Amino acid sequence: MIEKIKYPRTFNLFWSKSESSDDVWWKDCSLFEGKEVVVSEKLDGECTSIYPDGTVHARSLDTSPHPSRNWIKKFASEFCYKIPSGHRICGENVFAWHSIFYKGLPTYFFTYGIYNEDNKCLSWDDTELICEELGLYTVPILYRGIWDQKKIQNLWKGKGTFPTFGTNVEYPELDDFHPCEAEGYVIRLTEEFAHQNFKNCCAKYVGPKFKSSMRKSHWMSSIPIPNLLKSHE
Repeated sequence: MIEKIKYPRTFNLFWSKSESSDDVWWKDCSLFEGKEVVVSEKLDGECTSIYPDGTVHARSLDTSPHPSRNWIKKFASEFCYKIPSGHRICGENVFAWHSIFYKGLPTYFFTYGIYNEDNKCLSWDDTELICEELGLYTVPILYRGIWDQKKIQNLWKGKGTFPTFGTNVEYPELDDFHPCEAEGYVIRLTEEFAHQNFKNCCAKYVGPKFKSSMRKSHWMSSIPIPNLLKSHE
């Protein structure tokens, strides 16, 4: 039986606006100094890992039934046999509306990391290569280059890559709807790094308008409402 491995907790950058009570923070960004980084949009969904045998789990290793998890299991079954042996695909499952209500999505799954048989996170170049071979989308990339704190901080304009519902006029039944266009971004080293060193190689920024508790009820305990794919607009 395949060993399931929990996805690491992502530390907040010191300028992040996250309000989660269990968050952890970097005091500075010296670990990025002089190194090439990739900055990707932080999508609002559920962290999900997919294995070659079709095993799928959330960050917590939770496999409780939920329609969005049913979708990702079916999706994984269509390509998992092509995942290299010993590897796992990690990404965001955005099937269900959580806090940001997306429309115009090209898919419900976006890859942000691939781990190999040695439990190392592959370089971004290798990640893109495998995603291309498997027909998977990666998370939207906002910047790639040598670490430049000022430039990266100025990237954030509160807008996301994909369109969202700005008001509940289009979906009046959503009585707990609060518009937010983007969650934030994630920075990782471009190069390969070990799973146990994740906390020194990856960090996130959460924007001031995003709150995971924006809804009155948690998405897992609510009637699921799928985000909209581009083909369904």
